[in-house]
Amino acid sequence: MASKGSHSPSSTQGQLDDDIGFDYRDLDHAPATSQGTFLKGSKEGVEPLEEYQEGGYHPVHIGDVLGPSDRYRVIHKLGHGGFGTVWLCRDSLEGRYIALKVMVSDLKSDETLECSLVKLDQLMPGAQYIASPLDFFSIEGPNGTHHCLTLPPLGPCVSPRLWMRLEKDAATILRKFAYQTTQALAFLHKNQICHGDFRPSNILVKLGNLDHLSEDELLSLLGPPEEVQVQTESGEDLPASSPKYLVQPADMSRLGNEFLTDEICVIDFGESFKFSSPPEDLGIPENYLPPEILLEKPDAIGPACDLWALGCTLFKIREQLPLFYMIYDKD
Repeated sequence: MASKGSHSPSSTQGQLDDDIGFDYRDLDHAPATSQGTFLKGSKEGVEPLEEYQEGGYHPVHIGDVLGPSDRYRVIHKLGHGGFGTVWLCRDSLEGRYIALKVMVSDLKSDETLECSLVKLDQLMPGAQYIASPLDFFSIEGPNGTHHCLTLPPLGPCVSPRLWMRLEKDAATILRKFAYQTTQALAFLHKNQICHGDFRPSNILVKLGNLDHLSEDELLSLLGPPEEVQVQTESGEDLPASSPKYLVQPADMSRLGNEFLTDEICVIDFGESFKFSSPPEDLGIPENYLPPEILLEKPDAIGPACDLWALGCTLFKIREQLPLFYMIYDKD
């Protein structure tokens, strides 16, 4: 997954200087890309602007309509990663909200296991806890051909912040989440698939009672999309490869408890692999890696790594604390 940029202005930054008469935020922007574009404002939480080039991200804007017969209308952003960007959309055909993943054009549909999940037996125990695609299509853009898939929109991850929101019998609900998490991983392993990045941030709570909301009602809960403008150093028009602005992701945890269900859903299959073809290394954080991987024994990469990560994940779900903290020195 692509690393997120970070920018932490001081507490006084952005205040007006009475003597000079301009806002110092005007001077605060990320370095220009190779195409001469830059973000006018903080880049924290948004995707790398540099990746809007051939082979990379597709430029998407609020209000765009994508898919066959202009089926999906973009109303907010949900996130991004090395695979592409994710958008909250209204499905005009089904009258529901969906999450739309727009892949980078370098990523082909047969290069991600996520696209094959829908082919698995959905009647098997645990299948209901996996984020399987609802629809597939492709779009052409200035940066190439982009494969797209739609999924149900999901709520917050199983974190301490969520635990504090549970109003009644939190322990019972957390036990249920832990059991469902185990079933989800068992489903993947029965289908010879390793998740590769199994941790609480990839285990989200399913949402309910969302589709009856109008777009305005939903945005009143989430807050309007926050845009970070893109400009050129030369002052000329933006290249076709670049969006006019990037969008800060919506905070789905702002939705009230009435929209949270008692079921989880496992997401993010960017690190997943078949048992028969393990990668040379894993992208999961070190505090979810088993000792043999930390001891640099690559032959040990396989389903056992998922099981170790499951143990760490279950501990955090139940105790709301990590079993191990981040390791900074392998020695």
